[in-house]
Amino acid sequence: MSHETAEITRDYKPIDHRLFKELINNITKEYEVVLNQTDDGIELTMTLDNIAYVLYTARNSKRLFKSIETAIGYLANVGVTSATHKGIDRTIG
Repeated sequence: MSHETAEITRDYKPIDHRLFKELINNITKEYEVVLNQTDDGIELTMTLDNIAYVLYTARNSKRLFKSIETAIGYLANVGVTSATHKGIDRTIG
C-alpha cells in the first residue's frame, strides 16, 4: 500500500457490507461515495454526517475490488446512484 493511500484511509471508520447497504437504503441525507485506486485494488469510501467510512469485509480486512466494473456493479447492487473516483483513469457513470 502506498503512503498516499495510507494517508487517505487512516482516519476512516470500517463499515461492513450489511451496515453499508442498510445506510444506503435508509439515507435521507446527502452522502458521498468515492472509489479510490490503491496499489492493492479499488477501495470504496463513504462520507455521511462528517463521518468517513471505508468498506471492510466480515473478516475485518479492507474490501478491495480488482476492477472498476466489479466496484460499479457492487455499488449498483446496494443502491448507490452516484460515485466519484480518485486515481482511476476512466469515467464512472
